[in-house]
Amino acid sequence: MAPVACCIQVDFGSSMSYNYYIPRHTEGEYQRYTPNENRRLETVRKVASFFGIGWIGGLALLIGLTYAAGFTPDDVIPPWVVWSLGFSFALSLIGFVAWQVMLAGRDGAVDDALVKERDALNTQVAKMQNDIKSVAAKIKDIKATGNVVMAGAGSTVNVNSVISNSFNAIKHDDPALAEALATIAGAVEQSGNKEAGQAWESFMKQVAGERDKTILSALWDKVVKLVPDIASLAESAAKIAPLFIAGSS
Repeated sequence: MAPVACCIQVDFGSSMSYNYYIPRHTEGEYQRYTPNENRRLETVRKVASFFGIGWIGGLALLIGLTYAAGFTPDDVIPPWVVWSLGFSFALSLIGFVAWQVMLAGRDGAVDDALVKERDALNTQVAKMQNDIKSVAAKIKDIKATGNVVMAGAGSTVNVNSVISNSFNAIKHDDPALAEALATIAGAVEQSGNKEAGQAWESFMKQVAGERDKTILSALWDKVVKLVPDIASLAESAAKIAPLFIAGSS
């Protein structure tokens, strides 16, 4: 992206003018995005300032000596002094112009960096939105294929005869827990893992019966290991966790 100049026009009579460039970004942005350009700019500024101070100081000294008693222009201004002042003036002018050009270039570099950062952020946000939609669709699909009655959904799916009675009892006492169990059950069924299905069946029996936390914890760990999709069902897992975490009611 080309930098948009922010300038102040300075007039030097009818035939000469100069646009003085003013930086557009904050010092924090320059330090973050263009640290190398900052160092080069500082070097050019110091060089230009050195020669600028040199010729201005030399000129002031010559003017002072010219008006001092006992000095004539021929005595005070030898040719090498004039050439030195001219050389210093030329270098300070070149350095100043280069510094201005580099200021504009630095702003352009910051603009490009900000655009890239914004595009990267937009890409990341879009990816997160797609991931959220994907997870939501997966959860919906998992719930739709669960092997138990979905709490509050008003629809019925195939019910495993071994655990249906246990689930119905849980649904009556704790609908939120029942919905979480239904969601996990859907993930287990969708995985098609027979070993996971057997472990989940044992887990449901424990939930409806003794609720031994040690046994429930071991069964839960086994199911989670066998069905990785459960990792994306954090909300449902959080509702089930108190069943086997020590100290939970």
